[in-house]
Amino acid sequence: MNPIPVQTQGTVATSFTQPALVAGSALIGDVGHQYRGSATGAASGTHLVAANTTNATIVKNSAGRVLGWFFINTNAAIRYVKLHNQTTTPTAGTGVVRTIGVPANGVARFNLEGGIAFSTGIGLTTVTGAADADNTAVGLNDIIGDIFFA
Repeated sequence: MNPIPVQTQGTVATSFTQPALVAGSALIGDVGHQYRGSATGAASGTHLVAANTTNATIVKNSAGRVLGWFFINTNAAIRYVKLHNQTTTPTAGTGVVRTIGVPANGVARFNLEGGIAFSTGIGLTTVTGAADADNTAVGLNDIIGDIFFA
């Protein structure tokens, strides 16, 4: 890139030369919230209908953001969705970083425009107890819902 002449008090000074941008790193004009989680820029989602297990699931096997969720609990007791920051199938009761309590016969919903960062990957498990170490499986159809991510 050629130097840009700059006029200063009747004399001409030469300004600095702009270094080249690394391909794919230019964020010029990036002024809004853009999720870039898919080709359309929209959030992706994972649907869950609980089996008689802890429903260990990899939602995204790389770094990402949880943008929201909508879970229904059909059981008369509270149930929990546990989130894990990892790329491999999570084990209920280990590595829990977030806990979502789904009220008895109720709904848990959440959305956050910027999302919650997961530096490694996004995994989930479903259990009956609040403790991070709980690994008691939920029942068939206890939790039904979706988690949204980018």
